[in-house]
Amino acid sequence: MSKKIYVRDPNGEKIFEHKFRECGALFGVTYDKIDDPHIDSKRYNRIKRGKGSGRSNAGFEDELKRPYDGEIRSKIGNFPAEFKYNENGLEMQQKKSQERIDPVNGSFFVLRKVVLELERKIFRWQTIYSIEKIIDNKLTKIYITENLDDMVMWFLGERGEGASHISYYVSWLK
Repeated sequence: MSKKIYVRDPNGEKIFEHKFRECGALFGVTYDKIDDPHIDSKRYNRIKRGKGSGRSNAGFEDELKRPYDGEIRSKIGNFPAEFKYNENGLEMQQKKSQERIDPVNGSFFVLRKVVLELERKIFRWQTIYSIEKIIDNKLTKIYITENLDDMVMWFLGERGEGASHISYYVSWLK
């Protein structure tokens, strides 16, 4: 089996979020992003002075970490969501958020977009979208598709069957 070659994009996650928002609007699904902390001039100067003295985390020590990227709202409920591109992993505060939310109602999901290069010479690639959840301390794919529309429709309960359907994971839909 050949090695997976990921197509790199420094803005991949941001673009994925915007595409999901646009696609979701067509089906009545909204996505609200949680804003990053605002950097005022005082904090900017702390960051600048710290970087100059070799402290890479200067100005960020007391920053509140965002628990997840945003919230997906559909006719069947609201879902905290974390967007990932290629093989990016969850950060510690994101794992803790999922561990706090899932015992209550199981509604925290990780949405991932993977872009694989198939043939370099003719620029062919494959895009795979997946919805993931931490099950037994391991991030597990619960729904996989090649179409962003199908991912959006999954949050309306119109895609997936059995263990890949949203009602299998969310307590209020059972």
